Amino acid sequence: MYEKEPQNHFRETIVNEALKLVGFNSRNHPKDNEDHQLGCSFETGFDCSGFVKYVLQKSGISVPGEIRHASEFFDHFGVLTHIPRQGDLVFFSRNGLVPRHVGIMINNQEYIHSPGKNGERIEIKKLEETEILLEHPNQLYLKNPIGFKTPTISNGRWQQII
Repeated sequence: MYEKEPQNHFRETIVNEALKLVGFNSRNHPKDNEDHQLGCSFETGFDCSGFVKYVLQKSGISVPGEIRHASEFFDHFGVLTHIPRQGDLVFFSRNGLVPRHVGIMINNQEYIHSPGKNGERIEIKKLEETEILLEHPNQLYLKNPIGFKTPTISNGRWQQII
């Protein structure tokens, strides 16, 4: 009998940690002049990136302290993939210019996220492809989701895909 590969264990752990938070309070992302630890806890509620950061850390995956926005997760964390799998991060853009929202894939059809709005709750949604209107000459993305990233773990020198 084969043991589960460590990668599957991490992916299941990420999803299980995320599912524990369904129904908890969402909140707006802190403004630039506010403490950016707001949005990362039960006490303050979770914005989208605070939710992802909290879940990954609870799953035993180190997230650099400076990462606190969806765009920073997209630019500096994980490995870009084109086929979503359990535990991958999923990214969305409002205007097609930059990533503005992030969630966690439960499977290849559903994700869990914090809407990032006061008065709403962490929820599970069906993954649906939607168009982004072409409105800006520098627009990069024409549909949501704009991409997926597989979290990585580091041994100090090398990154290992989970």
